[in-house]
Order: sequence, then structure tokens, then C-alpha cells
Amino acid sequence: MGTETVQISFESFLRTAEIRGLHTRPWSRTLTTMQVAIDGDAPAGGALVLAVMLGGVAGAQQFTVPEGVKFLPITFATSGLSVLAGNTVAVECVTPSGASNVRVTLLGTTGLSGDLASDTTDQVALTRFLNDEDVPPAFGCTLADPSSELIQLFDDPVNPTGDLNTTQLAQLVTQINGIMESKIGVKHALPIMIVDDDVPKVTETLRGYALSLFRWMAIRDKPHMAEAYKGTQSAYNDALSWLDDVAAGKASLGTSKVVAGAEARTAAVKTQDHTGTFNRDRLRGW
Repeated sequence: MGTETVQISFESFLRTAEIRGLHTRPWSRTLTTMQVAIDGDAPAGGALVLAVMLGGVAGAQQFTVPEGVKFLPITFATSGLSVLAGNTVAVECVTPSGASNVRVTLLGTTGLSGDLASDTTDQVALTRFLNDEDVPPAFGCTLADPSSELIQLFDDPVNPTGDLNTTQLAQLVTQINGIMESKIGVKHALPIMIVDDDVPKVTETLRGYALSLFRWMAIRDKPHMAEAYKGTQSAYNDALSWLDDVAAGKASLGTSKVVAGAEARTAAVKTQDHTGTFNRDRLRGW
């Protein structure tokens, strides 16, 4: 009877529905304990909720790291979590609560002899292009403390409330995810499986284009704000053009190591100037 250690890392701030790991081995194993260590920001305003996924299925195995806690050891049920040979082990972020740089260590036993250490994440599953919590940093704020620029995008210009309409923001984010999936889904259907070391490059590329769509779609029906956001329509058109190029195989996601059946391409990723920066000077008087 041997032991096995699986380490799965979430870099930077965690995102809702972000999946890391997809670790697989050709032998069966039983996971007995889990340790959650947070090197960055502890959960704030609520608990960090993680789910262990076996064979790509998120079952009832959800675990909560309380607000302010940065290390938590967890012991599974007496029988442990049984993982069949060839099945994947992954961890999904259910509720991020502002946590960042989280390391999850899964410990277990195998039918093999000796100690088996798996120190790196094999693959990462990208399940969404844009999350609600990705939007505020583009405006220099957070969902809990939104900027006036972000508030005005969803506020009633006739009878403003002064509060961020998070329902409309979430609806627009969902719409943008749908547009992007319909555009590039013919080549890269969600979840997109990415080799771990290319994850930051791919996610930032996709998030940047998603935010370009967000900016223009948020103001296109608000002519009173058009002057303050010059350039956003051009960035919007560039984003749609890039998505079409990805679907046609003329541009890549920023990696030649997209896996799980996706075609590997090495074409250069198009870049764009993010014009139309939101700032108070441009909004003054509107």
C-alpha cells in the first residue's frame, strides 16, 4: 500500500466555476484528507467554498473555508473518496469570496508500493470567458465598492439610484459568455482544457476581449455617455473579429497546447489597443 500526494493550485484571485487539476493516473486510489492553504488573500465577506470533482463530476463533496481563515485541514469520511483508475481528480471553486493564491493538497493511498508525489497541475478547465467579479477590476474597483463609472453604466439616467445594478451586470456577463461561446465553440467548446503553464496567457487574452465586448454593449444604448467612451466600439469590433479568426483557425487562443481533442495551432494572437479608458474626467458633466 503506497501513499499519494496531489497538489492543485489556484493562481491569483479565484473565479466562480473555475476548475483546476483534472489530475489522472492509471491506477486506483483513495483520497483520505485535504489541506487548503491560502498564500494570498483570505476569504472576506463570506466563506470560500470548494468542491472536489471525481471523474469530471462535482458531487456532494463541498468544503467551506470560513472567512478570514488561511489554512484548513479536512478529513474525508471514514471510507475516503474512491478514485477509479484513469478517472480525473479536480477542484472547483464554487464561491471565491475574494480568496487568492490557494493551494489544495489531496492526500491518499494507492494499491502501489512507495510514495507517489504529483506536484503540479496537469490541466485546467476553462468553463467561462468572463465572470461578474472580473468586471470591477477593469474599472479600478470591486463589486462591494463599485466606482461611479461602473454604477452609471447600469443606472437609470432619468432617476438614478446611485447603486450598482448587479442583476443587469450579471445578465450582460451571461450574454457575453453566450456570444463568445457561439463564436469560437466550433473550434473550442467549453470547457476548454488548457495545459497549466499556459493558463494565465489564455485566460487574460479571452478576458480582455470579453471586457471589450462588455464596455461597448453596456453603453451602446446610452448616447449621453458616448463621448466619455470613445473607442469602445472599435475595441468591440476588434474583439468580434478576433473571435471569428479563432473560429476560422486564423488566430489562436495564445497557446499551442489546448488539449482534449482541440486542434493545436501556432498562429500569433492578435493584440489590440484598449482605447476608451473609463475615467472621471471624461464622465464629468454627463
